[in-house]
Amino acid sequence: MNVRLLLFSGMVTALIGAATGLAISQIERNPSQMTYKPAHEYQSMYKKYWVITGAIAGFVMGAAVQRVRQLKEERDQELYK
Repeated sequence: MNVRLLLFSGMVTALIGAATGLAISQIERNPSQMTYKPAHEYQSMYKKYWVITGAIAGFVMGAAVQRVRQLKEERDQELYK
């Protein structure tokens, strides 16, 4: 198991997930759809929530996909020895 590759894949997809979370927070909080303006603290907390959630989901998905690839390579090496 290559831990460096696993962490690198997780970090790259975490960045993609964080960017996706930021985009979702921008799209979902359209000011024209709001009837009131919440406090600034709640707006920034809401953005952080989506960014952190996206980053965690991205890391987990990226690490899982890389681990499956590594397991498949190990299995193929054992089968075709």
